[in-house]
Amino acid sequence: MNTPTATRPSTLSHLRPFRDVSSHVRTVALVAFSGVQSRDVCGPLDVFAEANRLLLADSHYRVEVVGLEHGPLRCSNGMTISVDRHFSNTDNAYDLLLVAGGPGLVRR
Repeated sequence: MNTPTATRPSTLSHLRPFRDVSSHVRTVALVAFSGVQSRDVCGPLDVFAEANRLLLADSHYRVEVVGLEHGPLRCSNGMTISVDRHFSNTDNAYDLLLVAGGPGLVRR
């Protein structure tokens, strides 16, 4: 009995954008604060950036980093990040709300 062997592509070049039936830009709020872990901000930003690379433009994600404080935020590892807006200035309804983690969250 011959069993076919599966071949694995060496790259992801075979992937093509797919059309979402709802076809609208989805908004994501990523809430950050002083003491946040940088990976909890950078990781989701990278994931949504990669998703946008594979999606058609009318199905992209628009991610905003929303700060609990005004101005730049210092991460737990010392890195500083800029926020797109302060939470008091968010007049938009978001499709998805993510709250980053970190040692500073426990004290809040």
